[in-house]
Amino acid sequence: MSAPTILLVDDHESIRVAIADFLESSGFEVVTAAGVAEARSTFRARMPDAALLDYNLADGDALQLLGEMRALDPACAIVILTGQGSIDLAVRAMQEGADHFLTKPVELPTLRVVLARLLELKRAQRTHEAAAPRQDPGEADPFLGSRGDPTPRRPGAAGARGRPAGPHPRRDREWQGGAGALDPPEWPPEG
Repeated sequence: MSAPTILLVDDHESIRVAIADFLESSGFEVVTAAGVAEARSTFRARMPDAALLDYNLADGDALQLLGEMRALDPACAIVILTGQGSIDLAVRAMQEGADHFLTKPVELPTLRVVLARLLELKRAQRTHEAAAPRQDPGEADPFLGSRGDPTPRRPGAAGARGRPAGPHPRRDREWQGGAGALDPPEWPPEG
């Protein structure tokens, strides 16, 4: 299996080089871009597994790229990096499709763990989607019904699994002594 490709977008060359060197030594293949325009063309050409985007770039910001990247490849893991982290910005980035949000200076081992976990999550999602049965949306599944709801429903059946709601004849019986009744277990067991 080939190394995951990471697109690193930052307008500060020293930061790009430092992060790229660390990620390459950790087993990732890294491609870099210095701004929004270069990131767009590199993303389309390489279709990376993950993207690390600095929020403030000389020719725009990461949120400009985020929507475009999601439209081209919804499975790409996207992490936003910023030196001016705020809760509002983090919430906005996550709402617009970022998978993670980190503030600079970023601890490189933390970044490696975040990337590895995101890539594993995306890989598991792709595997799950590939294993899911394909079905014509208008066709009813004989086991699930037309709504895709695994719980059968009948008129008057309000409980789970189609059981009528209300007391269960055995489960809800009070513990009673006498013939035919359920006796409570002995605790602790003798012997």
